[in-house]
Amino acid sequence: MSMTEFIYEYELIIRITAFLTLFGVIAGWEILSPRRTTRISKFLRWINNLCVVTINAMLLRFIFPTAAVGFTAYAETQGWGLFNNLNTPHLIAIIISVICLDVIIYF
Repeated sequence: MSMTEFIYEYELIIRITAFLTLFGVIAGWEILSPRRTTRISKFLRWINNLCVVTINAMLLRFIFPTAAVGFTAYAETQGWGLFNNLNTPHLIAIIISVICLDVIIYF
């Protein structure tokens, strides 16, 4: 299995592990070396912050794909894009588009 395949297959686990690791380091740093006295408990503040992060992540997972599809539909109706201006058969345009997107993701 190549590194790219590994990352794609375990993307969610990698993201959660990185987040929890960074959260643990920063939380430990805050406990060991606080910069100011807190008015509310750390536990309550951390729970609130984790809830905000969770809501943000869920909204982004929903909004970004939806926004991309909506923008694509709008661009098509406006005639924007290379293949809207060329007389290219749909199958060839799809194949070239997928290859271009894969090359962009690769780089």
